[in-house]
Amino acid sequence: MLEPFIWMFKTSGIKKHFFYLFGIFVLFSIFSGILTYLFDSIDNITFLKSYINIIWSICLISIFWFYQGYFFNLVEKIISRDWDIESNNIYNKNVKTIFKISLPELNFFKNLWRGIASSIAIVLLLLPFILLITTSNAIFILSKLSPFVVTIIYVFLLLFFPALLWNYSTNNSIIAVFNYRKAIFIMGNYTWNYIKNILIAIIYSIINGLIINLIVNIFAKNRIFFAEHHGINLIYGLILLFIFITNYIYCLYVNAYLLGTITPANEY
Repeated sequence: MLEPFIWMFKTSGIKKHFFYLFGIFVLFSIFSGILTYLFDSIDNITFLKSYINIIWSICLISIFWFYQGYFFNLVEKIISRDWDIESNNIYNKNVKTIFKISLPELNFFKNLWRGIASSIAIVLLLLPFILLITTSNAIFILSKLSPFVVTIIYVFLLLFFPALLWNYSTNNSIIAVFNYRKAIFIMGNYTWNYIKNILIAIIYSIINGLIINLIVNIFAKNRIFFAEHHGINLIYGLILLFIFITNYIYCLYVNAYLLGTITPANEY
Protein backbone atom coordinates (compact mmCIF):
# COMPACT_ATOMS: atom_id res chain seq x y z
CA MET A 1 0.00 0.00 0.00
CA LEU A 2 2.89 2.38 0.74
CA GLU A 3 4.88 1.48 -2.37
CA PRO A 4 3.44 4.30 -4.58
CA PHE A 5 4.74 6.84 -2.04
CA ILE A 6 8.24 5.45 -1.45
CA TRP A 7 9.28 3.64 -4.65
CA MET A 8 11.08 6.68 -6.07
CA PHE A 9 13.46 6.87 -3.10
CA LYS A 10 14.69 3.35 -3.87
CA THR A 11 15.23 4.04 -7.56
CA SER A 12 18.66 4.66 -9.05
CA GLY A 13 19.22 8.19 -10.33
CA ILE A 14 16.30 9.78 -8.47
CA LYS A 15 18.43 12.60 -7.00
CA LYS A 16 19.70 13.60 -10.44
CA HIS A 17 16.17 13.61 -11.82
CA PHE A 18 14.76 15.59 -8.91
CA PHE A 19 17.41 18.31 -9.17
CA TYR A 20 16.95 18.43 -12.94
CA LEU A 21 13.16 18.83 -12.66
CA PHE A 22 13.57 21.32 -9.84
CA GLY A 23 16.22 23.25 -11.76
CA ILE A 24 13.98 23.58 -14.82
CA PHE A 25 11.31 25.17 -12.65
CA VAL A 26 13.84 27.51 -10.99
CA LEU A 27 15.09 28.68 -14.40
CA PHE A 28 11.52 29.25 -15.51
CA SER A 29 10.80 31.24 -12.32
CA ILE A 30 13.89 33.41 -12.83
CA PHE A 31 13.03 34.04 -16.47
CA SER A 32 9.43 34.86 -15.50
CA GLY A 33 10.74 37.31 -12.91
CA ILE A 34 12.87 39.04 -15.55
CA LEU A 35 9.90 39.27 -17.91
CA THR A 36 7.72 40.69 -15.12
CA TYR A 37 10.35 43.30 -14.30
CA LEU A 38 10.62 44.30 -17.98
CA PHE A 39 6.83 44.45 -18.28
CA ASP A 40 6.56 46.76 -15.26
CA SER A 41 9.49 48.90 -16.45
CA ILE A 42 8.02 49.61 -19.88
CA ASP A 43 5.32 52.25 -19.48
CA ASN A 44 4.60 53.64 -22.92
CA ILE A 45 5.74 50.95 -25.36
CA THR A 46 2.56 48.90 -25.73
CA PHE A 47 3.76 46.59 -28.52
CA LEU A 48 6.75 45.48 -26.42
CA LYS A 49 4.42 44.56 -23.58
CA SER A 50 2.42 42.45 -26.02
CA TYR A 51 5.58 40.59 -27.08
CA ILE A 52 6.53 40.02 -23.45
CA ASN A 53 3.07 38.57 -22.77
CA ILE A 54 3.40 36.26 -25.77
CA ILE A 55 6.87 35.08 -24.69
CA TRP A 56 5.66 34.50 -21.12
CA SER A 57 2.62 32.52 -22.35
CA ILE A 58 4.83 30.35 -24.59
CA CYS A 59 7.22 29.67 -21.69
CA LEU A 60 4.35 28.84 -19.35
CA ILE A 61 2.71 26.32 -21.67
CA SER A 62 6.13 24.88 -22.62
CA ILE A 63 7.03 24.21 -18.99
CA PHE A 64 3.63 22.57 -18.50
CA TRP A 65 4.19 20.38 -21.57
CA PHE A 66 7.67 19.47 -20.35
CA TYR A 67 6.47 18.15 -17.01
CA GLN A 68 3.51 16.39 -18.59
CA GLY A 69 5.80 14.77 -21.15
CA TYR A 70 8.16 13.62 -18.40
CA PHE A 71 5.17 12.16 -16.55
CA PHE A 72 4.04 10.02 -19.49
CA ASN A 73 7.60 8.94 -20.32
CA LEU A 74 7.89 7.91 -16.67
CA VAL A 75 4.62 5.96 -16.84
CA GLU A 76 5.94 4.17 -19.93
CA LYS A 77 9.06 3.14 -18.02
CA ILE A 78 6.99 1.90 -15.08
CA ILE A 79 4.75 -0.16 -17.38
CA SER A 80 7.82 -1.83 -18.93
CA ARG A 81 9.40 -2.45 -15.52
CA ASP A 82 11.34 -5.59 -14.71
CA TRP A 83 10.72 -7.62 -11.60
CA ASP A 84 12.68 -9.95 -9.38
CA ILE A 85 12.06 -12.17 -6.39
CA GLU A 86 13.52 -11.35 -2.98
CA SER A 87 13.59 -13.94 -0.21
CA ASN A 88 15.52 -13.83 3.06
CA ASN A 89 15.08 -17.51 3.72
CA ILE A 90 13.86 -19.93 1.10
CA TYR A 91 12.38 -22.17 3.77
CA ASN A 92 10.07 -19.67 5.47
CA LYS A 93 8.18 -18.99 2.22
CA ASN A 94 8.57 -15.24 2.79
CA VAL A 95 8.90 -14.21 -0.87
CA LYS A 96 8.55 -10.64 -2.10
CA THR A 97 8.31 -9.29 -5.65
CA ILE A 98 10.71 -6.40 -6.29
CA PHE A 99 10.13 -4.05 -9.22
CA LYS A 100 13.12 -2.66 -11.11
CA ILE A 101 12.17 0.67 -12.67
CA SER A 102 14.49 2.76 -14.83
CA LEU A 103 13.81 6.49 -15.05
CA PRO A 104 13.21 8.22 -18.42
CA GLU A 105 15.82 10.13 -20.37
CA LEU A 106 16.50 13.69 -19.21
CA ASN A 107 15.98 15.26 -22.60
CA PHE A 108 14.09 18.56 -22.43
CA PHE A 109 12.88 18.57 -26.03
CA LYS A 110 11.93 14.89 -25.98
CA ASN A 111 9.81 15.47 -22.88
CA LEU A 112 8.41 18.68 -24.37
CA TRP A 113 7.32 16.90 -27.54
CA ARG A 114 5.77 14.06 -25.52
CA GLY A 115 3.89 16.69 -23.52
CA ILE A 116 2.46 18.27 -26.69
CA ALA A 117 1.43 14.85 -28.03
CA SER A 118 -0.12 13.83 -24.70
CA SER A 119 -2.20 17.04 -24.64
CA ILE A 120 -3.63 16.13 -28.04
CA ALA A 121 -4.29 12.59 -26.77
CA ILE A 122 -6.12 13.91 -23.70
CA VAL A 123 -8.31 16.16 -25.87
CA LEU A 124 -9.22 13.11 -27.96
CA LEU A 125 -9.84 11.17 -24.77
CA LEU A 126 -12.30 13.82 -23.64
CA LEU A 127 -14.28 13.65 -26.88
CA PRO A 128 -17.08 11.45 -25.45
CA PHE A 129 -17.68 14.02 -22.69
CA ILE A 130 -17.45 16.91 -25.14
CA LEU A 131 -20.03 15.23 -27.39
CA LEU A 132 -22.32 14.55 -24.43
CA ILE A 133 -22.42 18.20 -23.36
CA THR A 134 -22.42 19.80 -26.84
CA THR A 135 -24.45 17.53 -29.10
CA SER A 136 -28.12 18.48 -29.09
CA ASN A 137 -29.32 14.87 -29.42
CA ALA A 138 -27.17 13.74 -26.50
CA ILE A 139 -28.32 16.68 -24.36
CA PHE A 140 -31.96 15.87 -25.19
CA ILE A 141 -31.55 12.18 -24.27
CA LEU A 142 -29.71 12.97 -21.01
CA SER A 143 -32.39 15.50 -20.04
CA LYS A 144 -34.95 12.67 -20.10
CA LEU A 145 -32.95 10.57 -17.67
CA SER A 146 -32.80 10.88 -13.89
CA PRO A 147 -29.80 12.68 -12.36
CA PHE A 148 -28.69 9.38 -10.81
CA VAL A 149 -28.58 7.62 -14.19
CA VAL A 150 -26.72 10.56 -15.76
CA THR A 151 -24.18 10.42 -12.93
CA ILE A 152 -23.69 6.69 -13.50
CA ILE A 153 -23.07 7.32 -17.21
CA TYR A 154 -20.41 9.94 -16.46
CA VAL A 155 -18.73 7.78 -13.79
CA PHE A 156 -18.72 4.84 -16.21
CA LEU A 157 -16.98 6.95 -18.85
CA LEU A 158 -14.50 8.32 -16.29
CA LEU A 159 -13.53 4.78 -15.31
CA PHE A 160 -12.10 4.31 -18.79
CA PHE A 161 -9.66 7.21 -18.40
CA PRO A 162 -6.85 5.43 -16.48
CA ALA A 163 -6.89 2.42 -18.84
CA LEU A 164 -6.88 4.62 -21.95
CA LEU A 165 -4.09 6.82 -20.55
CA TRP A 166 -2.18 3.64 -19.71
CA ASN A 167 -2.65 2.52 -23.31
CA TYR A 168 -1.42 5.89 -24.61
CA SER A 169 1.62 5.74 -22.31
CA THR A 170 2.78 2.33 -23.45
CA ASN A 171 2.09 2.89 -27.17
CA ASN A 172 3.07 6.58 -27.39
CA SER A 173 0.36 7.08 -30.01
CA ILE A 174 -2.43 9.63 -29.69
CA ILE A 175 -4.95 7.26 -31.33
CA ALA A 176 -4.24 4.69 -28.59
CA VAL A 177 -6.83 6.52 -26.46
CA PHE A 178 -9.51 5.08 -28.77
CA ASN A 179 -8.52 1.47 -28.00
CA TYR A 180 -11.53 0.74 -25.80
CA ARG A 181 -11.08 -2.98 -26.38
CA LYS A 182 -7.74 -2.90 -24.55
CA ALA A 183 -9.23 -0.68 -21.84
CA ILE A 184 -12.06 -3.17 -21.24
CA PHE A 185 -9.49 -5.99 -21.12
CA ILE A 186 -7.48 -4.15 -18.45
CA MET A 187 -10.55 -3.23 -16.41
CA GLY A 188 -11.96 -6.75 -16.63
CA ASN A 189 -8.79 -8.71 -15.90
CA TYR A 190 -7.18 -6.49 -13.27
CA THR A 191 -10.33 -5.07 -11.69
CA TRP A 192 -9.21 -5.07 -8.05
CA ASN A 193 -5.83 -3.50 -8.75
CA TYR A 194 -7.46 -1.02 -11.15
CA ILE A 195 -10.07 0.18 -8.62
CA LYS A 196 -7.54 0.16 -5.77
CA ASN A 197 -5.11 2.45 -7.60
CA ILE A 198 -7.92 4.82 -8.59
CA LEU A 199 -9.12 5.05 -4.98
CA ILE A 200 -5.57 5.62 -3.70
CA ALA A 201 -5.09 8.38 -6.29
CA ILE A 202 -8.36 10.07 -5.27
CA ILE A 203 -7.64 9.86 -1.52
CA TYR A 204 -4.08 11.08 -2.04
CA SER A 205 -5.27 14.02 -4.16
CA ILE A 206 -7.79 15.05 -1.49
CA ILE A 207 -5.26 14.84 1.36
CA ASN A 208 -2.59 16.63 -0.67
CA GLY A 209 -5.07 19.36 -1.63
CA LEU A 210 -6.03 19.89 2.01
CA ILE A 211 -2.38 20.19 3.06
CA ILE A 212 -1.60 22.71 0.29
CA ASN A 213 -4.74 24.67 1.17
CA LEU A 214 -3.64 24.76 4.84
CA ILE A 215 -0.21 26.13 3.87
CA VAL A 216 -1.77 28.80 1.64
CA ASN A 217 -4.20 29.81 4.40
CA ILE A 218 -1.35 30.21 6.88
CA PHE A 219 0.33 32.60 4.46
CA ALA A 220 -2.94 34.44 3.76
CA LYS A 221 -3.67 34.97 7.47
CA ASN A 222 -0.21 36.47 8.00
CA ARG A 223 0.04 38.45 4.74
CA ILE A 224 0.08 41.82 6.56
CA PHE A 225 3.00 40.74 8.75
CA PHE A 226 4.94 39.45 5.76
CA ALA A 227 4.17 42.59 3.74
CA GLU A 228 5.65 44.76 6.51
CA HIS A 229 8.81 42.63 6.78
CA HIS A 230 10.19 42.36 3.28
CA GLY A 231 13.17 40.18 4.23
CA ILE A 232 10.95 37.65 5.98
CA ASN A 233 8.44 37.89 3.14
CA LEU A 234 11.15 36.96 0.61
CA ILE A 235 12.39 34.03 2.67
CA TYR A 236 8.88 32.78 3.28
CA GLY A 237 8.07 33.12 -0.41
CA LEU A 238 11.12 31.06 -1.35
CA ILE A 239 10.21 28.40 1.21
CA LEU A 240 6.66 28.33 -0.13
CA LEU A 241 7.96 28.01 -3.69
CA PHE A 242 10.28 25.17 -2.65
CA ILE A 243 7.40 23.32 -0.95
CA PHE A 244 5.08 23.69 -3.94
CA ILE A 245 7.53 22.56 -6.62
CA THR A 246 8.83 19.69 -4.46
CA ASN A 247 5.27 18.57 -3.83
CA TYR A 248 4.46 18.84 -7.55
CA ILE A 249 7.45 16.69 -8.55
CA TYR A 250 6.62 14.16 -5.83
CA CYS A 251 3.03 13.99 -7.12
CA LEU A 252 4.35 13.21 -10.61
CA TYR A 253 6.13 10.12 -9.28
CA VAL A 254 3.22 8.97 -7.11
CA ASN A 255 0.60 9.31 -9.85
CA ALA A 256 2.89 7.82 -12.50
CA TYR A 257 3.35 4.74 -10.33
CA LEU A 258 -0.38 4.41 -9.68
CA LEU A 259 -1.15 4.66 -13.40
CA GLY A 260 1.72 2.45 -14.53
CA THR A 261 0.92 -0.35 -12.10
CA ILE A 262 -2.78 -0.83 -12.83
CA THR A 263 -1.54 -3.90 -14.74
CA PRO A 264 1.14 -6.49 -13.93
CA ALA A 265 4.70 -5.99 -15.15
CA ASN A 266 5.25 -6.23 -18.92
CA GLU A 267 1.57 -6.13 -19.88
CA TYR A 268 1.22 -4.77 -23.42
